[in-house]
Amino acid sequence: MSDGTTLLTVAPARELTGLINRETVRQATVAFDNLRSIILTGSLARDEGTFERDQQGWKLLGDVELLLVFHRTAALPPEERVGTVCRSIESALALRGLAARIGLSAVSPQYLLSLEPDIFAYELLACGRVIWGDSEVLALIPDISPADLRLEDAWRLLQNRIAEQLDLLAEPARLRALSQRARYHTAKLYLDLGTSLLVFAGAYAPTYRERTENLCCLAGPPAVGTGWPFPLAPFAERVAACCRYKVSPEENDPPGWELWLEVVDYARRLSRWELGRLTGSGPDLGDDAVWQRWLRMQNPWRRLRGWLYVARQQGWFRSWRRWPRWCRLAWRSSPRHLVYRASSELFFALPDLLAGAIRRSEPAFPLPIEPSPDSDAPPWRRLAFAVVRNYRLFVEDTRS
Repeated sequence: MSDGTTLLTVAPARELTGLINRETVRQATVAFDNLRSIILTGSLARDEGTFERDQQGWKLLGDVELLLVFHRTAALPPEERVGTVCRSIESALALRGLAARIGLSAVSPQYLLSLEPDIFAYELLACGRVIWGDSEVLALIPDISPADLRLEDAWRLLQNRIAEQLDLLAEPARLRALSQRARYHTAKLYLDLGTSLLVFAGAYAPTYRERTENLCCLAGPPAVGTGWPFPLAPFAERVAACCRYKVSPEENDPPGWELWLEVVDYARRLSRWELGRLTGSGPDLGDDAVWQRWLRMQNPWRRLRGWLYVARQQGWFRSWRRWPRWCRLAWRSSPRHLVYRASSELFFALPDLLAGAIRRSEPAFPLPIEPSPDSDAPPWRRLAFAVVRNYRLFVEDTRS
């Protein structure tokens, strides 16, 4: 490392976050005109980023989330230009001994004004940091309290984390070896299981530390027999251990294989419990029937908007051969819910699949873009790759 980074061994998280902020401000203010503010959000804004040391220096596990807020009358830059600046910032940080994935999102003030009462908006309002420009820009966000958060958004958070887990299959034996990235994503899944449950319990808080404290309070003796999807005390202990690892990975052990096996079961039980709450279904109703009830509750316009996004993203005319199939699927579900159903069912079956206890010759659930038939991988692994691809293309960056 250069001399400018030698102090990172004293207070790595704060120093590294400062380095990221300075490099982002330096490059973004040169690359873009009409910038109003740059806002840091996500775990770094909450002082909960996970930095680990390796042979090359430091590595941030997870992404840096930043909003580039432009003035009201300014045209937003194209995604390609924003992506180029992200890569340039990453290269500059790498030269300083820090590996980090930078995510810049160009938005207008209207974006902040129109944010819905969801987890992202509340955390942005409560914990977002303006690192350059108009320090009052966060006041544009509508006033949101934890009581305003929608239960569906908490369920979506859980489904997003489940879909991201399947990305760990991209490298052979990554799950069993529990690589650095797999350990981190296991911890994140535990933490956001806790986040999702707390929204349903009316005890949500904006930081992982606060959520862990609230979960431990819920797990006290009064929690016995109150209808939770699993015993809260051992679950709260797991979440607390993962919180300690996330904020201080140098001082705490990461989750191992046994904890990963446990989190699959926790995710399965919590997902079913939350769908039951959302649909008013009792525990005696089968999983497929609960899903069908949930799909019938979805707004038809939002379902159509999701498929229009798919067609636009794939190219209106390039994708015409897929239109008949997409029209048939549109009667049943949105693209988002197709991905969620396939990802959750496959994730819940992973322990048995990895152990060879069950075999699956054909994908059980359709997707907007189907698995490649040309791969030599087992069918369930091809399905996992397809789920991740569909998630990245049609779910991750849209609310449809």
